[in-house]
Amino acid sequence: AIYRPLDIVGSVHTGAWSTSTEMAALIRFIADTGLAPDIDLPLDFVAADVCAAAIRHISVTEGALGRTYHLASPANAPLGVLVGRLRDRGYPVTELPYDDWVRELARQAARDPTQPMAAFLPLFVDRGPAAADGGRLTVAEMYLSHIFPTYTRTNTERALRGSGIAFPPVDGQLLDSNVDRLMRTGYLPAPLASHPRAHVG
Repeated sequence: AIYRPLDIVGSVHTGAWSTSTEMAALIRFIADTGLAPDIDLPLDFVAADVCAAAIRHISVTEGALGRTYHLASPANAPLGVLVGRLRDRGYPVTELPYDDWVRELARQAARDPTQPMAAFLPLFVDRGPAAADGGRLTVAEMYLSHIFPTYTRTNTERALRGSGIAFPPVDGQLLDSNVDRLMRTGYLPAPLASHPRAHVG
C-alpha cells in the first residue's frame, strides 16, 4: 500500500511539531519580516498523531494492500487564513505579489543565512524543465492550487469508517494549536517586539 500524507504538522492537541520543516520556516519568515506572499497556496496540514493513528489502523485492515491512501484534511485552508491568524495574534503582515516576495526572500537569505527560510530558497528560485506549454515552474509554484494535481480521500475515508479516527479541518483547532505552540516555545518572535522589520525597496 502507498500512504501519501500532505504537510505533517504537530499534534492537534498540543501543537508540538518539528520546526525543521518548510512550513514552520515560512511561518517564522512571515513573523520575522511582516511579509507574506499573496498566492493561492492551499495549506493541507495533517496532524502527526492523527496521521500515525490512521496509518496504524489502515495497515492492519484486511484488503488494504495494493491501494493508495491520501492522508489529508477534509478541508484545507488558503495561506491567507494563516496570515489572518498571525495578524490576530499581533503580527503586522503585509501581503506582496509573489515575485516581489521571492525577491525579498532572496535578499533576506543573503543577508542572514541562518534565517530558517534561507535553506528553502532554491524551492522558490530554481526552475525545472520546460512544461508542455513552454513554462518552467519552481517547486514552490507546483503547489499552487491552480497547478497542484487533485486527489481523492476515498480509500482513506472508507478504511477509517467506524474507527473514530478523523483528520481535522485546517482552519480550526489544528492551525491555532500549531501557531500557538510556535509562539509559546519562542520559535516565533514576540508580536510587536522591537525586532527589525524588513522593508521592500
